[in-house]
Amino acid sequence: MKQGQTTVPLNGAHSLWNSVIAQAIDDATHWINTDFASHKILHLNRSRARKWLTPSDDFDTVCNLAGLEPHRVRAYAEREIAKANANPPKRKRTPGVVANFPSIEGDRPTPTAQKIEEIDFSQNTELTPCQ
Repeated sequence: MKQGQTTVPLNGAHSLWNSVIAQAIDDATHWINTDFASHKILHLNRSRARKWLTPSDDFDTVCNLAGLEPHRVRAYAEREIAKANANPPKRKRTPGVVANFPSIEGDRPTPTAQKIEEIDFSQNTELTPCQ
């Protein structure tokens, strides 16, 4: 600890409000693949978290309840958001391949998957992810 700094002992309330701030920063830095419509809720959460982390009385109050200085928390959050924006994660998914799934003949799909008691899934790393 630097000279002149004081520490505030953490209690249950401090821990609760620290968790609120940590969740907001996590939501604000969460990378979302906007190609998928199902991520609208995540996008909304990220937007709300980023808005909440801007200067406001509500944010300042929560920081004070957590025993933290609002300007320092905001500066940290801004750095983390900038890092998240600059470094989106690489796609790690590898598609699975159904080994014994019978081909569907005709112009309409039939419920062949329901007729097979056991379907084997295997990983095929030679496939490329869909774009």
